[in-house]
Amino acid sequence: MPLKDPRFKGKRYEIELPEDHPRRTQESPEVCAEKIAAVESLMTDFENTYDLEALHAITGFTSKEARANSPRRLAAQALIPIFEQLKYLSSQEAVSNEKYINLQARYRLLNRAVGVVTRDPAGIVFELVVHDR
Repeated sequence: MPLKDPRFKGKRYEIELPEDHPRRTQESPEVCAEKIAAVESLMTDFENTYDLEALHAITGFTSKEARANSPRRLAAQALIPIFEQLKYLSSQEAVSNEKYINLQARYRLLNRAVGVVTRDPAGIVFELVVHDR
């Protein structure tokens, strides 16, 4: 049975999932509300634990050691469960598009604060941290 995900801006893609895939089942609105509350709690904990301005201020690393000891590393790991929960909620029909879009926008703010590590094409520093993706 193909699932239709309406969150693709007016386009509908059919996704074939195996029978035992966890995203194939649809949760009740009550269960989805609990999962939404859990994601919001994780996001609030993230905001209380990590200084978003300090994360934005990280623009590069001079060595592997500097990257390993950066607070950015722990923040990036803390985003993983939030991302996984949002991915799961994206397939649930009981989650309204508006609520999902709001959750995803909040996640994007957190993700951009952490940034994406990339190689420095000029070779001046070991790696750069990009915050606008």
